[in-house]
Amino acid sequence: MKKTFSHFLQDFRAYKIRFLLVLFGVGWGTITIILLMGFGVGMMMGVQEGMSGMGEHIAILWAGQTSIPYEGLGIGRSIRFIPEDAELLKERIDIVDETSPEYIAWGRPIRYEEKLRQAKVHGVNPTYGKMRNLMPEKGRFINKLDIEQRRRVIFLGNEEKEKVFGEKKAVGEKVLLSGVPFTVIGVMKEKSQSSSYSGSDEQASFIPYTTYKVIYGRRYLNDIVYRPISPELAEKAQEEVYAVLSKKYKFDPNDKEALSFWDVTDTEEMIDKMTKGIEIFLALVGAMTLLIAGAAVANIMYFLVDERTKEIGIKRSVGASAKDILGQFFFESLLLSSIGGLVGIGFSSLILYLCSFIPRTGMFEFFGTPKMSPEIPVVTFIILLIISFFAGYFPAKKAASLNPVECLRYE
Repeated sequence: MKKTFSHFLQDFRAYKIRFLLVLFGVGWGTITIILLMGFGVGMMMGVQEGMSGMGEHIAILWAGQTSIPYEGLGIGRSIRFIPEDAELLKERIDIVDETSPEYIAWGRPIRYEEKLRQAKVHGVNPTYGKMRNLMPEKGRFINKLDIEQRRRVIFLGNEEKEKVFGEKKAVGEKVLLSGVPFTVIGVMKEKSQSSSYSGSDEQASFIPYTTYKVIYGRRYLNDIVYRPISPELAEKAQEEVYAVLSKKYKFDPNDKEALSFWDVTDTEEMIDKMTKGIEIFLALVGAMTLLIAGAAVANIMYFLVDERTKEIGIKRSVGASAKDILGQFFFESLLLSSIGGLVGIGFSSLILYLCSFIPRTGMFEFFGTPKMSPEIPVVTFIILLIISFFAGYFPAKKAASLNPVECLRYE
């Protein structure tokens, strides 16, 4: 091995440009595939994180109008939910884990000292925070006592807090919401949210639904948010929701206009399939790039065999066997590919590491920061070695099969 490596160093000095071209081709191919996969992984994680920002495996339920006559009742009747319906669904349907009524109002005035804003206000219950991923950075979310005692407490989205309070501390402070004093109990932790049915949570405010009902005099809800105990039971949960509410509001259980759903599980499955498709596409593009790099290695090695024909003849004439020539060229091909691959992995890892410091704004807010999972460089290097094996084997076999006498005559 030591002798082979010594021969490699001699050949490298003699054919420096050719060897550097091999290193560049392999390194460039490795950098390309790792960056492609790194940006792909970052995008997939960003999209999934953005989707989960609204909540995982939840469903949003809206009331509609009847479109089928039922038990003597005509079509066009409006269905309207009341807060008790959310609790009814949880009581009657075993596979529903959590529910929350939801009131929503836009353009409600919120004042702190001399600052006045038009706010979006949600009236919800404590389980809404868990379902919708409203994690407090400071303070807390609405609790059971807030609901029972109709407390005037408010939980602010992080951007809403900045616009109302600026750099000042918000938790414990008083604000006037529609002229009524409220105590700020918490501020939402910043999150990525790429989907919504009522606007960004960052710019929203949340109060107990019982307090909302008293202050604004609203009887009927905007919607009900619920979550099945398992995403696999989402479709069955919809059927049971229809069964429970059709019985209460007297409409045909098959009337698809009476209720409407946005089942986030369906969207999650679609996103998952899309991201897997992108991952496969990027992997194929990367593999083709490595194949092209392997072809470049093979071409240069074939060229080196032709260029070094006389050298091969001299080596064979002084005792080198065909096996020695085969091993030398094969070793050079694998070593060059390995060095080029490792340099490419190191350089691309550095680029992806530097990308991790990019703020999650602009395109990186929803598509994520490029990241490299540990298996990407390992798999890339293994594939590279396999390609390099074939790229080096055939030129090496050609070199080993050359007739020594013909080699010495070669000009």
